[in-house]
Amino acid sequence: MKQSAVEWFYNELKELIKQSELTEMKPSEFDDRETKLLEQGKEMEKEQQGYNEEEVIEILLTFRAENPRYIEEFIEQFKK
Repeated sequence: MKQSAVEWFYNELKELIKQSELTEMKPSEFDDRETKLLEQGKEMEKEQQGYNEEEVIEILLTFRAENPRYIEEFIEQFKK
């Protein structure tokens, strides 16, 4: 099964968070890398045309607020 843009972003962001915790990553570097992931995710979403931009932005903002459980629920809803 092909990975959705939201699933890809979620996995990549989790990896970025791990890397930031294991290294001395500066907050500005984290923000820059997170922004790049967001842009890549938006491009993937456009290609997949499965989610609208408002839904993706809402879910990413929610994650930013440190509520990863919401993203998991969102992904499960769109798998159905």
